Amino acid sequence: ATAKMMVDRGAFLVPTLSVYSAFQEHGLSIGYSASTVATFGQLLKDSLESLSRAHVLGVKIAHGSDLEGEMHRLQSRA
Repeated sequence: ATAKMMVDRGAFLVPTLSVYSAFQEHGLSIGYSASTVATFGQLLKDSLESLSRAHVLGVKIAHGSDLEGEMHRLQSRA
């Protein structure tokens, strides 16, 4: 329902998948617990599935990232 509303209103989806990806990949090395890193992995998986559904429905998608600190260098990764 949300994706359809976004299409109807011309809204953009701006996912921040690089955040989940970066913390899943590097979270342990900067002190996050294994369970938190696993949560980032699940968030990435769920977000990619939602992004795919939105794309199929015609939602406009743009790039965005909120990576800061040590992870800023990974901000523009796909």
